[in-house]
Amino acid sequence: MIAIISATKQEVEIFLREIVSSEIKSIDGMEIVEGIFLNERVSLIISGVGIKKAKNAATLAATKYKPKFILTTGFSGALDKSLSVGDIVIGEQVVSLKEDKTIKLFSDLPHISFDYKKGKILSGNRFISNRKEKEELHRQTGAMSVDMETWGVASAISSYGIKTISVRTISDSLSYSLPRMGKLFNENSDISLKKSLNYFFRNPEHFPAFLRFKYINLRKAKIRLNHFLTVFISVLAGIDN
Repeated sequence: MIAIISATKQEVEIFLREIVSSEIKSIDGMEIVEGIFLNERVSLIISGVGIKKAKNAATLAATKYKPKFILTTGFSGALDKSLSVGDIVIGEQVVSLKEDKTIKLFSDLPHISFDYKKGKILSGNRFISNRKEKEELHRQTGAMSVDMETWGVASAISSYGIKTISVRTISDSLSYSLPRMGKLFNENSDISLKKSLNYFFRNPEHFPAFLRFKYINLRKAKIRLNHFLTVFISVLAGIDN
């Protein structure tokens, strides 16, 4: 059994179609898809965005499914200038933006016929949108990318003895300055039309960057991530616990 945690269904919707004999459940507000991928039992949990929701999903995965791996996956922002939109990063360590602590991740993997990079992932409970802040965080931590879930998953299951893996795809490069994304979302991690209209009315110069991010960057990142997942999870299935 491999448990997969994604903040949103959008991030894994292509891979989701590859799961057969699937059953959809809802537990504690989280959507869970159980099924088979290449003869391996998988459970895909849609956690919602943020550290707390990721922790809840990881705890559920560890106690209910007792998997050999818990894989957290989804979009992330680049902190390293060498990364481009669609690049894949496998975390070797995750560092908390808030707590200044580090947890080692499982990254000792056999050969995978897909380009990816390994490195440290920074994880915090807010969007990092500004280039200058990204550059400073990279200088301080040495992290390659930043997300909002890996720390939640890793910290929740550190006492369970389950291997934690983080696979991220880059949705915005270091040079790409986004709008203040936290101003656009509601409490369900969905883009709020009311909040978005209000924000872009006040900051119309940010609208073109948002459109490119939503309709070009995310599409490219999603396709690359989902293609990688189909290869990667088949490799994981062949690793003994």
